[in-house]
Amino acid sequence: MALAWLARSLAHSEGMTVHAFIVDHGARPESSAEAQRVAEIMTRYCFHAHVLRLDWGRAGIPQGGFETAARTARYQALARACVKNEVRHLLLGHHSDDLAETVMLRMICSSRAEGLRGMRSTSRIPEAWGIYGADEIEVGRPFLNVSKVRQRSYTADKSLTKQLRLKRTCRMGDVRWFEDPTNADPSLTKRNAIRQLLFFRQPSPLPKALKKPALLEMAHRVAALDTAVTNKAREVLEVDCDLTVDKATGALHIILPPSLKGLGLAHPGATGAKVMLKVLTLIAERATPLKKLKRKSMINVLANIYGRNPAEHVNFTAAGLSWTRGANKVVWCLRRVPHTKRSRAEATIRFSLPTPGEWSEWHLWDGRWWIRVQSLSEKMKKIVVRPLGKWDVKQLKGRLEQVGSPAVMNKLATLGPNARFTVPVVAFEESSEDWASPRDWLLLGLPSFGIDLMNRQGPHISEGRLVRWEIAFRKPT
Repeated sequence: MALAWLARSLAHSEGMTVHAFIVDHGARPESSAEAQRVAEIMTRYCFHAHVLRLDWGRAGIPQGGFETAARTARYQALARACVKNEVRHLLLGHHSDDLAETVMLRMICSSRAEGLRGMRSTSRIPEAWGIYGADEIEVGRPFLNVSKVRQRSYTADKSLTKQLRLKRTCRMGDVRWFEDPTNADPSLTKRNAIRQLLFFRQPSPLPKALKKPALLEMAHRVAALDTAVTNKAREVLEVDCDLTVDKATGALHIILPPSLKGLGLAHPGATGAKVMLKVLTLIAERATPLKKLKRKSMINVLANIYGRNPAEHVNFTAAGLSWTRGANKVVWCLRRVPHTKRSRAEATIRFSLPTPGEWSEWHLWDGRWWIRVQSLSEKMKKIVVRPLGKWDVKQLKGRLEQVGSPAVMNKLATLGPNARFTVPVVAFEESSEDWASPRDWLLLGLPSFGIDLMNRQGPHISEGRLVRWEIAFRKPT
């Protein structure tokens, strides 16, 4: 509520349009009524108020792991609301107490490295994988240096100061706030238990090293190191690397620095290996189908690249990608690893399009391409986007010759015998059976190549006779 009250003053002076999103988890009987009362206050502030009630489906509210499930559902609801209302900047009310809790929680869960920096003051919205447009949303947390209660804390220069209290701000503005009583029950969640230890047990049972000032100091120290390493990594990627992405095939080619020498920083801990680990992570994020890269996997990438003979031909898999250093010993090629039966099924999107001329929703195909389709015929009701299959080769070759693009088969062949079966195809099922075998599907197009296989007028004319599509390669996070 303090955030809303302060935002009202800013919006009034700057003439901004403000949307207030109130998330109702539905976990308490009175939560809906509370959310509605908050919405009424936001309306009086001249905000556009939206109550986002989480839908837990038939299974209902999860009995185990509720905190994690609620966080994911909450951010996904916020991301969809932002996209729907064309909101690009989202402010959250997390404060320094939340930051200290997060750092201790991650310590308990054995987080290391940058995980101990806790929440960032600015970031992309988390948990929004697969939500089109969410990568444009920037999250701001303006209260991370502000405490909810009066408490001594250390600033960045280690001088002792007294933090402002969010509750006091509300009282000064005569603002009513709402508190979830379940947050005070240490038996419900790990965070609740940590909150009790940090702020409500007097005298505190924790040693000095685990109290809030020490946790915040560590978070700021880790954040400073992570920021320095990230900035240097982006510089190395821009200046010392040569990177190209083939958006038709999803393959990435990169020339890397020959060694780790000279990549480090004067900042303690910012070694050349740490910088290069970040560089390789930024590179892999551009081509991987995976939602999240594991640090251990990227450490293996670093070891395989810089721990081997520079003249050696290298081929290994990591981070959902095949990494190959070819005969020239200079250029690395990254391609999606071949599909398994499971991943092929997961990368199959079925569209039921009852009304010709209407676009489907955007879908993230195989974690790499955003795609949506539109039927142009009453007959085109069951369309699928799936990986190219071995059984498609004969049909594809013939259709490419018909539309004047036989060279595409050669380009697919250069990917390797299995990697070529990682590109998307648009197909239509002609039989009367529901979603019959993929071998029965009529190929309509190679969307990432921009080729309509049913259009004899030209290979790159997107106005096809039977179906249209729009496709875009996913932006790096």
